[in-house]
Amino acid sequence: MTKKITFILSLMFAFFIAPAANITVNTQGMTFNPSSININVGDTVTWNNTGGFHNVNGTLSTYPNNPEGFGNNLGSGWTFTHIFTIPGTYNYQCDPHLPGMIGVVNVSQSNSVYDIVTNSSDHTTLKTAIDACSLDGTLSGSGPFTLFAPTDAA
Repeated sequence: MTKKITFILSLMFAFFIAPAANITVNTQGMTFNPSSININVGDTVTWNNTGGFHNVNGTLSTYPNNPEGFGNNLGSGWTFTHIFTIPGTYNYQCDPHLPGMIGVVNVSQSNSVYDIVTNSSDHTTLKTAIDACSLDGTLSGSGPFTLFAPTDAA
């Protein structure tokens, strides 16, 4: 029975797991470029100092409303990388170049295929099949996902 349900599931939908993104922010003169970015939980941001003495300061002592702190030391010619694991809005600055050299990282929670199916009133048959095959763990990665699935009405 499990093999039959698995076969039916494979015919019913396909999903693709996109790897976490890596976004690059460069220092340009006295600005971060881009200065505002939107990413998902699990994405990586890499800041490149392309010239001058700069830093990335998103510490909790500077921005207590950030979900977590991040930052590097003042210097030249550096690359700093941070993986964002908590959703929310993160502000940061270059300490010696305020008020102009500021940035924002908006981190959104991505949903898994299983979360989407479970919270849908149109996919109860698919949810039942996923549960019967114990695929909920397989379909609970960090995503993003694309799901092609018929509704219960199909």
